[in-house]
Amino acid sequence: MNIFSRMGAAWRGFWGVDSSNSEGWVPTGGDPWRVDIARQTEEKYMAISAYFACIRNISEDIGKLPFILYERLEQGKKRATEHALYPLVRYRPAGPITSAALRETLVRFAISWGNGYARIYRLKNGNAAIIQPVHPAIVKPQDNGQSDLEYVIDKGDGSKAATVPSTNMIHIHGVGSNGVTGMSVAGHALQSLTLAAAVRKFGTNIYTTNGRPGGYLKTAAKLGPEARDANIKAWKKAHGGDKMGGTAMLDNGLEYHQVTVNPTDTQYLETCQFTVEDVARWFRMPLHKIQYLVRAQGWSTLDAQNTDYLNDTLMPWLTRIEQEFTYKLLGGHDKYFCEHLVDALLRGDIKTRGDFYVKQFTIGALSINEIRAKENMNPIDEPGGDKHFVPLNMTPAEFANSVSGRPPEKEA
Repeated sequence: MNIFSRMGAAWRGFWGVDSSNSEGWVPTGGDPWRVDIARQTEEKYMAISAYFACIRNISEDIGKLPFILYERLEQGKKRATEHALYPLVRYRPAGPITSAALRETLVRFAISWGNGYARIYRLKNGNAAIIQPVHPAIVKPQDNGQSDLEYVIDKGDGSKAATVPSTNMIHIHGVGSNGVTGMSVAGHALQSLTLAAAVRKFGTNIYTTNGRPGGYLKTAAKLGPEARDANIKAWKKAHGGDKMGGTAMLDNGLEYHQVTVNPTDTQYLETCQFTVEDVARWFRMPLHKIQYLVRAQGWSTLDAQNTDYLNDTLMPWLTRIEQEFTYKLLGGHDKYFCEHLVDALLRGDIKTRGDFYVKQFTIGALSINEIRAKENMNPIDEPGGDKHFVPLNMTPAEFANSVSGRPPEKEA
């Protein structure tokens, strides 16, 4: 039985996994406060486009990167395709869940909740067979009394909670881990997100009322409470909602006075722009990555910002994932390790890539086939395809004073 068959058998319940109720995808139990925070994040703040775009960019950009199990060589590394865990890491860690979906989910939970969890189910020989994400609302990390953590999973259905040792739980911390849990961006950015939500609601109210927020009815006659309420009710019925803007007929000396709110006076557009920048600041997100192009920039600047995005925004998350998977799946083995392939994110325009390849080829750093591999092209079969070339007009500085530029021959 190959690894995929073992994973399928495990998914169907061989190791006690109920595939009809995937563990934790819907938060049905756990700490009510944490569930409420999740509900605010997932339902309310996800409606803020800048917040959603930041989480989506980081999680999807990490998920789309190839995640490779490597074997460490005496010099360099190679893909450990013969290792039993290679397909688990590279392609499909559990049943319907792909490697990309797993890492995307873990990062999304780690950003909004502060923690991303995935339970490891193992074979009898100790090798991992399934890596299944668990919703953080139902996971409680705690000290096991032996200077290590254990994780209590509460399904919320009245069944006994499962206690999982740390060796069987992938745990991706959010920013600023205290050794047990990470920091939730949503929790700490509450004021920024609340302001963004208020601005969004304000704009919705303006445009759903055709820019006419309201007004008042005025008359010289003295009206009692019942007559006053009746006039207001009748006005709203005739001219409220989608009927606003129609022709009004007023009697009994009534006059309608509109209360105007000038979006310019309220600096509505400026506030909208500020909230986008403010939310992006929490994620160290370059503004062009969330389609905020108010300030036009040249391609060279954007290319540099894309590199900064990889180094400053994505790399901390990539490092957390790589170290956690390497330790939990391989026990911190010196020979094998997990690593993301980030070459695709570093690729510039075709001219920049061409200049880079020429320089790398002429100093012998890359062969023809290595360059073709980076461009997703098949290797050539010619003998020189894998050879490295160096220019003949170069010589070490210590031999520069000799006539030939070659080291002196030894005397017989």
